[in-house]
Formats: sequence, C-alpha cells, structure tokens
Amino acid sequence: MYQCKEICKYNVYCVCVFSAVCSFTYSQKDEIRALSQVYQQKGYRQCEYHIRAPRNNFIEFNFTRFFGFRSRSSMTTGSGNLQSERSQTYEDTETCLPPEVLLKEDSDSYQIGRICTNSLHLGFPKVFHSKFNIVKITYIWVENHSSGFTVDFDFHHFNSKYTL
Repeated sequence: MYQCKEICKYNVYCVCVFSAVCSFTYSQKDEIRALSQVYQQKGYRQCEYHIRAPRNNFIEFNFTRFFGFRSRSSMTTGSGNLQSERSQTYEDTETCLPPEVLLKEDSDSYQIGRICTNSLHLGFPKVFHSKFNIVKITYIWVENHSSGFTVDFDFHHFNSKYTL
C-alpha cells in the first residue's frame, strides 16, 4: 500500500512523494512488537495493524512498552489515571509529534487512543477498549530515529465481566 506525502518548497510548488505503508491483519488475540528501524530498512514510512475480533466482541489493548517516544531525561511513569490521560493525550487539539500510535475504529471515524512524543503520560499500563470489533492501529515514526512499542490485545464478548 502506498501513501502520497506532499512535500512543498517555499509554498510555491508541491511534489507528491509516495512512501510504502506496511500492513498487518490480526483475527485472534496476539501481541504486536513494532520496531521503526526494522520497518524503515524495508522502505516503509508507517505501518497499519488491522485487528478484527469476532462479532459481538470488543478489543482490549494493553500497551506494555514504548521506547524512543521521549528522551530518557523526560520519561515519566504516568499517573495511572486513564480518564485524565485520555483527555491529555488524544482529545486535545495540540499537534501530535511523531513517533505516534493512533487507534481508530468504525472505518476511521472514531479515535479511541493516541500516544505521541508530546503525550503527557507514557506510564504503564496504557489500556484502551474499543466499542466495536474492528480497530486499526497506525504507527508513524521519525526517519532515522529508533522507536517502537509493544501491545497485547485480547477479545471479550460484550456480555463478559469486562464493561466499557
């Protein structure tokens, strides 16, 4: 899959540069270990992970590791308060600086999570729940900068002990 990236010079002319987007699809619980350097060596500029749970299921995402999202001196342990982290990480209008991990569902119309370099809390665990059974995670990184994340995901029936 290729994506057009527009590069403009002096706001006079723009060139459309195509860059490869890697894509992975999951239909059972699993773990994603994303490493920017591995993808970049293969010519990719970003990756998409498509997760599809069975009908009448939602998806629980548990991010257990981030690296390269901040310098060591600015790394934080986070507050552990998911609600406040949500409002501070993806519901604000501030520009998200890469590396960035974006979780969207329902054909890209609803964002359930966003984590980026300028997120205020990168503590663990970072848990998100979908409202639907299909979610796309988009991972965008900075060229020639090592970053990555690990996320476990599991499927739960809407009538299970887990509630949204």
